[in-house]
Amino acid sequence: MNKRATLQRSTVNDPVSKLVTFIQFDEPALKVDEYTLKVTQTTNTAAPNSFTTSRNFAVSGERFSFQSGEVDSVFPPDLANGEFDGSLASVVLNRRTLPWERYLDTSNAELPWLAVLLFDADHQPLTRSATASDLVTLNQKITVLGNDQLTGVGKLPADVFSYPGMNPLGYGETPDESCSVIDIDLATFNSIAPSMNDMAYLAHIRQVDTVDTVKNGSEESVFSVVLGNRIAKNDQPAYAFLVSLENMGSYLPGDDGKPASFPAGIKSVRLICYRAWRFTANTMDQNFQQLLENLNRPVVDGRQITTLQFPATFVQPNDSQVQQALAAQAKGQLDGASSQVLVQNAFGQGYIPMNHEMRHANTSVSWFRGPCTPFAVSETSFVSTSSADAANHYNPQTGLFDVSYGAAWQIGQLMALQNTSYANALFNWKKAVNSATASQEEQAILQAALGANLAAGQAMPFSGLLRTRSNALEQPPLPDIVTLWLSRLKLLYGVPFNYLVPNEQMLPLESLRFFYLDLNWINHIVDGAFSIGRTCSKQQSTDSVLFGQLQNAAHPVTLNQRRQRKSQHFAANVVQQYTGFLLRSQVVAGWPNVQVNGYAVADDISTEIKKLRMDRLSADCIICIFDGEIKQVAIHEPPEQLHCGIEINSAPYSTTLRAVTGDRPGSQFLSDPKGGPPTAVIPMRADTQTLQVAQAAGSILSKLNTDFNQGIQDFTSAEFALEMIKGVVKVNFSQHN
Repeated sequence: MNKRATLQRSTVNDPVSKLVTFIQFDEPALKVDEYTLKVTQTTNTAAPNSFTTSRNFAVSGERFSFQSGEVDSVFPPDLANGEFDGSLASVVLNRRTLPWERYLDTSNAELPWLAVLLFDADHQPLTRSATASDLVTLNQKITVLGNDQLTGVGKLPADVFSYPGMNPLGYGETPDESCSVIDIDLATFNSIAPSMNDMAYLAHIRQVDTVDTVKNGSEESVFSVVLGNRIAKNDQPAYAFLVSLENMGSYLPGDDGKPASFPAGIKSVRLICYRAWRFTANTMDQNFQQLLENLNRPVVDGRQITTLQFPATFVQPNDSQVQQALAAQAKGQLDGASSQVLVQNAFGQGYIPMNHEMRHANTSVSWFRGPCTPFAVSETSFVSTSSADAANHYNPQTGLFDVSYGAAWQIGQLMALQNTSYANALFNWKKAVNSATASQEEQAILQAALGANLAAGQAMPFSGLLRTRSNALEQPPLPDIVTLWLSRLKLLYGVPFNYLVPNEQMLPLESLRFFYLDLNWINHIVDGAFSIGRTCSKQQSTDSVLFGQLQNAAHPVTLNQRRQRKSQHFAANVVQQYTGFLLRSQVVAGWPNVQVNGYAVADDISTEIKKLRMDRLSADCIICIFDGEIKQVAIHEPPEQLHCGIEINSAPYSTTLRAVTGDRPGSQFLSDPKGGPPTAVIPMRADTQTLQVAQAAGSILSKLNTDFNQGIQDFTSAEFALEMIKGVVKVNFSQHN
């Protein structure tokens, strides 16, 4: 039975809720290896009455490289600079069984075969491209299981040690299989590599709540995490590598770094590398909390832009100035100052001037604004529009167009045409509706013509047939593919980014921009997508009637695009206002599954607003849309990336302990009942950077049982990870009127 440890969170207003569950391991039913299945049957007949047969088979798996997407994230993020002193580098993997699918040592199947090695700048190995033959002893003939015809020759130099048992290669592998490798001199390997005892604590499983992340396919997700065993030096780069230690158990150093016995003449060790990254522990501001707190900088002239608008450096005009400028424009008395006021006001409303190529080869400049506005835009009555041009607005006093809604209509139509499944389903549905409508009108005419000459009580001829035909020609239901696609379009799925953010300066690096969703813009893009199949004014009027039906069908689907927690209650969206934000930051790149919650009232978590959409638009940008007006957004560090580390403020190094058993597992102890701080000593090797992990686990277990009466019998990687977790970061952004 795998051991489990739970980290919980609670606040003054928040009942205790599970944040993450740590699980010791998830060993697959069959590791990557060769197997023989043997079957024996004995009958009750005379001898020979026992019959045996066998079949050989193999379980294969990644060995030389990982498939795309296996590595979810790394900590610290690549190229990050920040307060990472005392932090243990780690890798989060999307496949829960991956660290245990191969053997570190066949004597202990529970040990992981993957490890994170951390190097200082003066011992940094270089990754290079290689093949499987570069891991087999020089001139040794390479064979492949299950393929006698496929052979090769080893290229590993005699003074370099690599994986024992690599030859023969496994099923499906080839001598020229590509991989990345690093060569580590033997002394460095012995000083930094974990011992076999350490390895038992350096990989675990995390079961986390992913409802509030971009990974919303299920209520919970399970990740495997591989921890490093070293801390970085301050103010110099540290280099981390996720490597394979397959079958290397006997060649790992002792707990204190005592070298293992290698064959004579070995000078270095060659390892397969799956991921390499670099970070620097210093006082810069690229950790999770500091990155978020430094968003929307710098502040210029006391102004900090937090909504989606062009970042003009001038002061926004007040209402009186705008009204005076509009009055001057209406009288034809617009001067330079008044024109400047109107332009400034347009920027403040989220507009941007864009070059406009007219249909008749003329060029002009027109105003454009996307669906994400810096203020609430009232929804106007909308039925349907015949074309993109009909949705454009023209100001005769300035000679400029506002093409916002026309562009929305046009991109909606183009996106619909691009999706052939949706376009065909919509066209066929409209065709069926038109057919049913025509038949119903035809029968109404017959009813009126024939029924007028009938005597009282006389049945109309063929009344049964007409009634049957009428029932058969009722308007067909809207196809699910149409409803689903349009419901996602209403949340801007698939809309090109330059329609959401028409100018890059509106969403610069390290910025958070709040917005209101312009429902008029949404209505026009949906209408454009709904225009497929219109060929005459009659169909336009029919679509105007059907558009309301379409909106009614798509709306509830829009509200339920994302998975929610069971029995969760959200604040009601009384005024049908939809808001959201765009976040462009290294936080998104470094913590890809960042968690987000929005609230209708600041500092009141009981007013949480339902998320309608949360998606990564790029490696460093996410969009989030809420079913209501947000007054506060809370951004959390993702539980699977909660980092482990030690406290190095004073010697000896230590870790602050958490409860494993009792009423509040995972809660940090505030004091030691026997006096002193609630900490356990973390033993280090001679270099003061490499943890003696197994010894540290023993130190933590002894302290928990002796001073805190935890009664723990078996201390595994799950409990070790819980005790090494350092902080649960949450940053709030509040809107002030």
